[in-house]
Amino acid sequence: MPPAPYSFTLLRHGESLGNAQGVSQGQTDFPLTENGIQQARNLAARWQAEDVGFDQIVSSPLTRARQTAEVVGGTLNVPIDFDPNWMERSFGSLEGIPYAEVARMDPPMDFFFTYSPLGGDGEGLPALFQRARQAIDRLICRPPGRYLVVSHGVILNAALLTILGLSAQPEPTHARFSFGNTSYASLSYDPARTLWKIISLDN
Repeated sequence: MPPAPYSFTLLRHGESLGNAQGVSQGQTDFPLTENGIQQARNLAARWQAEDVGFDQIVSSPLTRARQTAEVVGGTLNVPIDFDPNWMERSFGSLEGIPYAEVARMDPPMDFFFTYSPLGGDGEGLPALFQRARQAIDRLICRPPGRYLVVSHGVILNAALLTILGLSAQPEPTHARFSFGNTSYASLSYDPARTLWKIISLDN
């Protein structure tokens, strides 16, 4: 059987300053730490040694994703395109607040399973999943090829759940995927059969 005409690697950015500080980032524009830059370099070097290649990088424009994309793209000689649909979920007024402080809020704040806009004016689940759907649609409207998507943990979760056909339900039993810094998922898509395959999850 010939390979599917599309392959996608969904990559979370390297460690950011917000990650290191333990704060809720959302769409606040934190850069990578030196460790995060090194994580991106290590992954790029590994892919280069394994002869992993991409035709195009599609990146969130937020600095932590952009810097990750630039390190990988520079090493593998891959052009970068930016798509704001791959930005992290907006957490509204919760952005920049330490997670430890969020955990002490009364009533408790649920980052993952609420339909209501987070932090008053952030994204609820319907808006998040609508944007994830748009991001995926834009990907499969591109020419067939090998694509690296550099993005963020929550929106990557929403994208995978959308691909799997799992609706956005606000129950704590709802599926979630763990994306550590520079971890990724590999997928293929065959438009002739409208068939997605999750090939691997690297964490």
